[in-house]
Amino acid sequence: MNRTNQAYAAWSADMHTKLACRLNETQALAAQARAAEAAYNAQATAYTSTVNSWTAATTAYNARGSSSGHANERGSALGQHGPN
Repeated sequence: MNRTNQAYAAWSADMHTKLACRLNETQALAAQARAAEAAYNAQATAYTSTVNSWTAATTAYNARGSSSGHANERGSALGQHGPN
């Protein structure tokens, strides 16, 4: 019985070490996922801000052009060229 207890204690210690290692790996991967999510959210916010700024600038440009009679025929802030 003593030998069985020793074998169990050795197995238990080995498994505890392996599981602690897996726990550390899992925590590291979770931290990487949180960092990647934060980076993605920052990029999405910057993109949305750029789109909103572009939209506001385009709207303002088109409003000035329409009121002054200088808007291009397509009504675009991009000033499309070529046949309509």
